[in-house]
Amino acid sequence: MIKNLLFSIVAIFSSSTIAQNSIVGIYEDKVITLRQLESVSKENDSKDKKISAIHALISENIELDYIKKLQISPTSSSINDELLNVAKLNNIKLDELKKFSNFDEIYSLVVLKLSKIGLRQIVVNQDRIEPISLTSKEGLSIFKDWVKNIKAKMYIEIYDEKL
Repeated sequence: MIKNLLFSIVAIFSSSTIAQNSIVGIYEDKVITLRQLESVSKENDSKDKKISAIHALISENIELDYIKKLQISPTSSSINDELLNVAKLNNIKLDELKKFSNFDEIYSLVVLKLSKIGLRQIVVNQDRIEPISLTSKEGLSIFKDWVKNIKAKMYIEIYDEKL
């Protein structure tokens, strides 16, 4: 009796873990798992919304790949300035922020944010004499088109039956 109960608990846990690691999308030689999708969508989201979330995850990964490929990294002064902004927004001093138990995570998010801004600056303003604002309609459109063109050249498959 106890063995059957234990086996049932292990089977339920295992199937839950396997389901979370199910592949719901592939692009190039990389995968998007159900666990990744669940981190950015809700269980009751429509299938179309989940497919959009998968495309957003792919776009995010394209950005990260290009940040690595182009070796984009923010300067220590821009990181410090952004950390000062985070501290100021939370009405604390930078020294207090640095004492937070999750400061390493905050630091990593700041570096990521600034790296993404650097990538967008390169993509949007690469051949321009007059720079375009990254947040303008034109700047956003240029960047979205850049990502869309990269995705158009990729092998992408989404397993919507798993959604």
